[in-house]
Amino acid sequence: MYQPWRGIQTVRSRVTPAEVPGSGREAIKTLLASVSASWRTLSEANRQAWREYALNHLDPYWTGEDIRLPAFQRFCRMAFLAKWAYAMDITLPPTYTHQSTIGNLRMQESASTVKVQWTYTEAPGDIMPQLDIWACKQHSAGMHATIKDSLHVAFRDADEAFWSTGWPASGTYTIFGRPIWSDGTSNPWISARTTF
Repeated sequence: MYQPWRGIQTVRSRVTPAEVPGSGREAIKTLLASVSASWRTLSEANRQAWREYALNHLDPYWTGEDIRLPAFQRFCRMAFLAKWAYAMDITLPPTYTHQSTIGNLRMQESASTVKVQWTYTEAPGDIMPQLDIWACKQHSAGMHATIKDSLHVAFRDADEAFWSTGWPASGTYTIFGRPIWSDGTSNPWISARTTF
């Protein structure tokens, strides 16, 4: 598994999943396998376009760092997002830079749900994105986050969404959000932290 550690990229070998397999996880694995296999069906010209794109574009990582991915990983990440969020296949890297942004991400607890709110600024001529939101709870012994849940919403006309959580009633949670477009591009993550 590739991961950042103290500012450098490292590889962990023999990583075992911490979660019990479930249908959601299996669907993600199946989709990722499909996207990975589709790299082999790309023409050499399309692969070269992805190599050039990977050299000239950094990927926004959830920690706030921008990382450079090899062409294969860049293709898989963007093709996965396009397929997962829009059920669309992509074969070429994007040529358009999206300018729409989300901001003021926040959450609050209400009865047995958590309400997540945001603001959205749409750039003229931009296409509608979807919003990818992840909620994490800190480990008691360190700074590494445990993903508690994720939410995926189409949000052009919305400015809030709800989780029926089942989470512990207290603790500090961090949410990360980013828009995803149909060409597989996404803006850098923004985050907010709340203590219940």
